Amino acid sequence: MRNAVSLVLLFLLVVPSSPAAPDAQSLATQLTSIRPGARIEVRLNSKQKLRGARGAVSTDSFTLVEARAGDRQIAFADVLSVKKLSHTKRNVLIIVAIGVVAVVVAGVIVWEHRGPYVKL
Repeated sequence: MRNAVSLVLLFLLVVPSSPAAPDAQSLATQLTSIRPGARIEVRLNSKQKLRGARGAVSTDSFTLVEARAGDRQIAFADVLSVKKLSHTKRNVLIIVAIGVVAVVVAGVIVWEHRGPYVKL
């Protein structure tokens, strides 16, 4: 029994536990669920990260529209993962910053126009 457990543990240590690359069908399904023109981030098997807008999707590849580099055809076999980019966090931080500035400006205006009845 002890030998069997040792062999299983040795096997788990020796076999690489890298995640399997998604197949073309699941990538095609994932990409078609994202609307055309939406911002996406693509990680390639070569560890390269590309950002752009989703273009046309075919059976074995898709188009990534980059503002600087133009359109780029990417084969599903070269893709490690695809992620839709969201700007929600950035937009919330901008709104909070505007709110803080508005409160500070309102406080300064109230402080400057406090009237003669307040003596410090």
